[in-house]
Amino acid sequence: MKNRFVDTLLRNPTDRVPIFEHVIDQRFVKHAIGLDERSLNLTGEPYARLAQYMHMDVMTLGYRPRVEGTSTREAFAAMRLADHGEFLRQVDNCLQQQEKTGLGVNVYVHGPFDNTYLSMGYETFFLNLADDPAFIEDMMDVYTEDAVIMVKELIDRGVTTIEMVDDIAYGKGLFIQPDLFRSLWVKRMKRILEQIHASGTPVFFHSDGDVTHFIDMVLDMGFLALNPLEPQCNDIAALKRQYGADITLMGNLDIGGVLANGTPDQVRLDTRKLLEIMMPGYGYVAMSSNSLANCVVPENYMAMVETVLEFGLY
Repeated sequence: MKNRFVDTLLRNPTDRVPIFEHVIDQRFVKHAIGLDERSLNLTGEPYARLAQYMHMDVMTLGYRPRVEGTSTREAFAAMRLADHGEFLRQVDNCLQQQEKTGLGVNVYVHGPFDNTYLSMGYETFFLNLADDPAFIEDMMDVYTEDAVIMVKELIDRGVTTIEMVDDIAYGKGLFIQPDLFRSLWVKRMKRILEQIHASGTPVFFHSDGDVTHFIDMVLDMGFLALNPLEPQCNDIAALKRQYGADITLMGNLDIGGVLANGTPDQVRLDTRKLLEIMMPGYGYVAMSSNSLANCVVPENYMAMVETVLEFGLY
């Protein structure tokens, strides 16, 4: 089934710029379809209505297995990840809607790095990097193997795309020293990606922060796209010039600025500027600079959508 979002990831010509968001908080969901829920709690028909309202081409579900508070070896030994069944039933419900609506199903799977530091807690994680690095690796291995199993389930079900989410950076660089990060992360992420690439399922990557510190790793591992390109630490025009021929770029419309505190006209202006920079050669997906948090004014976001529908045509 042809899908505008997939075509853009693959750098195929398409009719217009796609619109994408992977997490949509209660304020916008209630505005759009009247339910006081996050998108991550939606499935099936309600999600399809939300996606259609936003003119998106895919519904996105998020798999987050981390067990918070696992800060000691003893707690880690007792840690049990949730059974995949409940989440996969949610995926199946969305796949049924795919048959009815033509909407794709994207699933994001958290990677081993942020699952580990969010399970341990930031302070404990950084202390363990110095005092017990084997503990870090042991936990990363558990989350890597869980992701491998989940990804196989998703491939077998025929999901449209897979998004690997691993927040590895902040506004000034990677969270940890680059050589150490590579030694911990790359081999584990490649293990997860191995069967995705073998299946031909389109896969893309999410991390906050300054992407210039890791975009070359993302390219080397075969990711097709990168989001969300926060404007506070990313010059999207420079990224387009340097990497636009090699990877689809997604996002950059400021949730903490114009989407939360601006007016619809200001959003339209910023969106048109982004489209003018990013549309040539395809390879751009319109998206906020993170997710639709509750600070985002729904009418402002819909001004972005309306602008893409009018000016994002090829």
